Amino acid sequence: MCTLLLLILSARWAIHRYHYMWEPEGHNANVWTTLRRAFRAAKYTGCINIGGADGYERLWSSPLYRHVVQFEVDKPHEREEWWGGSEKVKRLYSEVIQGWHALGIRRLIIWGLDKDHGPGHTHRYIHLAWFRSLIDIVMHDVGDQPFQVCWFDETSALDAGDVEHSLIFTSPSHGSWMHKGLPRLPDDNDSTFFVLHSIPESDITMELFESKNIKKSNVIFWTVHGTVGVRKSQSKWNNVENSNYIYWMASSRRLHIPWASDQTPWEIEIQKSKVVTRYSARRKSESTSTSEGSEKTIGDRLADLGASRDIVFVGTVWPSNAEEIRLMVAAAEHLGLRFVLYGEIWTIDAEVREAITRSPAFFHADGRVSSQKAQQAFLHAAIAPAIQGANQVTSQYVPCRIFKTTGAGALGVSNNEALKDLFPGPEPTIVARPTLDAKGFERLFAEAAAINLDTATARQRTLRTMDIVKEDHTYLSRFAVCTRMLQMKGEQD
Repeated sequence: MCTLLLLILSARWAIHRYHYMWEPEGHNANVWTTLRRAFRAAKYTGCINIGGADGYERLWSSPLYRHVVQFEVDKPHEREEWWGGSEKVKRLYSEVIQGWHALGIRRLIIWGLDKDHGPGHTHRYIHLAWFRSLIDIVMHDVGDQPFQVCWFDETSALDAGDVEHSLIFTSPSHGSWMHKGLPRLPDDNDSTFFVLHSIPESDITMELFESKNIKKSNVIFWTVHGTVGVRKSQSKWNNVENSNYIYWMASSRRLHIPWASDQTPWEIEIQKSKVVTRYSARRKSESTSTSEGSEKTIGDRLADLGASRDIVFVGTVWPSNAEEIRLMVAAAEHLGLRFVLYGEIWTIDAEVREAITRSPAFFHADGRVSSQKAQQAFLHAAIAPAIQGANQVTSQYVPCRIFKTTGAGALGVSNNEALKDLFPGPEPTIVARPTLDAKGFERLFAEAAAINLDTATARQRTLRTMDIVKEDHTYLSRFAVCTRMLQMKGEQD
């Protein structure tokens, strides 16, 4: 028993000593809860302090950085790509940091779905992308006062004082369990801000506000539903920055804004060099194509160039998109391509499941995949389509997949024509057309493959699309909009 108590006390001392994670004084946790927290802290810690004289060295040595964040390269601030190769990106970093300073925010918190308690939930990828982006942004702060970036849940046992001067991101739309453990705020608290993936009128949201004493003026409701509903009630919404995909309703604090790429701007800039390398290596193989190439399948012609013939899809197969997956697999088989799935197949119709899994063109690569592994799969794919189920297409919902695939270096391909509006420019960047059957998917994939077979065109389109994602569709740009809206606390429509 003495050994056990000594272990507990030592672990708690280490936690407080290095300021990675804290617990309120006087917390009456039992022995087993305390022991669990101690071992959890040894596995990885809940907070990273970034900034000040030794801020970077503290970051690189943090277990949370090594096991969770996993940026493309260590010590990226020493790379020339650090500012994303763009003045617009540099301004966005400065704007967000200055906005947080103006609001008095010193701690940035992701709440729920952490590494220990959320690995099986697909929405954890959003929380992870938020967390990585928050760390990336404060790494670009040149000030002397450090920020603290944390990932907590109900086991963290915080009190109201621990979340003062904080900006908290969480997702009540997935259930009240998501925000369980958030401390109740005192009436005079005006320094705690929230970005909630939820809608204000839901029962869960109203219960959250009442139980935690949250001020609506300090909240942004992040909604991602399709733009059709927004445009039907256009008089209630204000278009943000003349975009056709970001809308703000000040009276209800609702921000209609899509998800984004899970890469940082400088990671995309580094990825661009890999795209150039990939196409340069292919150019050496073009002489192997023969005059009979037009009679071969698209897959054969890609193979002649030394290119992949894989259609890569990262995501879950479930009833809402199972039919589209089946049609894509059938189209891949007809075109001589291979359909590679990274993700799980949830409960779907038995006949549809058999049609997918029995096809010789289908390959189930992995049930789950890290963001880094997914990016490499997208980079080397022949096609990495951002295909959606019929309901999402009809509502013009914008999936994060279109930004993840294109940011990683894949040609943008979708069955949702509305996505073209997110990639403006004098020349087309993505291939998007409606697909109602296997023939429709064959035409979509054949059009994308034709571009891919033209090395110069494919490289130009891909790099141009990556620049759009880098500047407009990372969580840096999304947080810039959120921060502006938080600073408009008292304003109405």
